Amino acid sequence: MRTLCVVLGVLAVYSSAGMAQQAPIVIENPHLRYTISSEGRNLAFVDRATGVDYLRQDAPSVCALARRKGVEYPATSTRFVNGRLTIEFSQADVKAVLGVTPRDSYIQFTVDSVSGDNIESITFLNVPLTLQGRPDEPFGACALSLNLITRVDQLPALQTNLRASCYGKFGMERAKVAIVGMPMPGMLEALRQVLTDADEMPHCTVAGPWAHDVPFNHGSYLFNFGSLTDSNVDEWIAMARNLGVTQIDNHGGGGFFRFGDFVLNKEKWPNGWDTYRRIVQRLHDAGIGSIFHTYAFFIDKQSKYVRPVPDKRLDAFRAFTLAADISADATEITVAESTQAMTTVTGFFEHNSVILHVGDELVTFGAVSQEPPWRFTKVQRGAFGTKAAAHEKGAKARHLKECFGLLVPDPESTLFEEIAKNHAEIVNSCEFDGIYLDAI
Repeated sequence: MRTLCVVLGVLAVYSSAGMAQQAPIVIENPHLRYTISSEGRNLAFVDRATGVDYLRQDAPSVCALARRKGVEYPATSTRFVNGRLTIEFSQADVKAVLGVTPRDSYIQFTVDSVSGDNIESITFLNVPLTLQGRPDEPFGACALSLNLITRVDQLPALQTNLRASCYGKFGMERAKVAIVGMPMPGMLEALRQVLTDADEMPHCTVAGPWAHDVPFNHGSYLFNFGSLTDSNVDEWIAMARNLGVTQIDNHGGGGFFRFGDFVLNKEKWPNGWDTYRRIVQRLHDAGIGSIFHTYAFFIDKQSKYVRPVPDKRLDAFRAFTLAADISADATEITVAESTQAMTTVTGFFEHNSVILHVGDELVTFGAVSQEPPWRFTKVQRGAFGTKAAAHEKGAKARHLKECFGLLVPDPESTLFEEIAKNHAEIVNSCEFDGIYLDAI
């Protein structure tokens, strides 16, 4: 392997006034040269084979940013010593130290330490490019997250802005990102190498940069919205063969399975997912793949997380405070906080609901006041199979989040992880060939 290096210019350049300035920092591997000024500004992102600079130069940009108390601050100085890049944000009194490790096909940045108070996040990679992210370009670039505490804004594999961040609430030390930049023919192989080397990420050799070479991924599929049963599997197999289709996409919802708790329609599949496991096996025996298609983390209003007792981990837009006691049959609810600008407009793509979560009850409202006294009116009590009950003044009424006619878990709660686990258990049990996480 050729010798790899991180080059730091060490010669001082003197101005006519006699003031010394540090030379730029150059970070490179055989394909890419990334240059940063000692003041933290991006200077170049160069294809070493052609000398073309793909850094956007129409406006100055900094290599990193720190968010503190809701304000984002730019990097103000950088220095490199013994493989460690120190970035200071003087306006925020914040410092980050990154380990820089060049590899043959990528360069890895690791957050070694962060110091300062009330730091919300550090964007430790920020490189805007002139690239359009198209496969017909001569050069490609990509930032790949190397663990779950590192956020990369754009999807792989071809990106227009290389940006990676870490957050105080998840932990910032050990955040890692790989930067790939090379002529387009080598991009997929380089991305494969990154993921092969990554020890904190799932290793799936049928997706991502491997996907193009897997025949299954080039197949066509039929949608199954709940009509595929034990009794008609052979008919589906015959239809798929006749059409040249190699996959069945099992799209949940409706009379098939509920999103969230994934309960199957027992009339069609009396033994639940045990029945469906047999169906998938018969499809496999016929050479037909099977895909589990859900609305990701969304929750059906008939699921166990909603009825008979709504889960307190359901997410809400906001919480109101009851301004007075209400009886179990009250049709109006007065609250202390303003309801101005709230509406009853809902729909498949509307991020809104008419559902209040009070204690162990769900309540729907048909109108809402736009001036004091702040009230929800035309109220239906004990909605979605919950039980109507009296509630005391001061109780909280949470306005639940909804989209696609479905509710959602609080992403900071254990319910979010529980629904992810529900997905994994069914996919593993039935040996589905793929997961379609729709509606994200």
